[in-house]
Amino acid sequence: MSILGTRVVRTEDPLFLTQGATYTDDLTDERLSGALHATFVRSQVAHGRVLTVDTAEAARASGVVAVITAADLVDLEPLRGYSFVAKTMVRPWLAGETVRFVGDPVA
Repeated sequence: MSILGTRVVRTEDPLFLTQGATYTDDLTDERLSGALHATFVRSQVAHGRVLTVDTAEAARASGVVAVITAADLVDLEPLRGYSFVAKTMVRPWLAGETVRFVGDPVA
């Protein structure tokens, strides 16, 4: 039986929608002491060329440890799909020269 086209009941939703779930930011384990948070800048256009990414202002912001763009990840293997359908599909971790959808991560 294929799951394609089949309704999947999400049993975890009531917890997340009624404030009963634990989110990562709620964890207080001492092993997470000093952990960093990440924020992504995402494309606001559906398809376009990335001409420049100016990271200067973000790099100067209080508490910022690093600002990472596609240029910093050239030696990293591309992101591969997890399912048998997507095994041959590869994507960059961050958009480099082209953004392909609204929300495509750029930095």
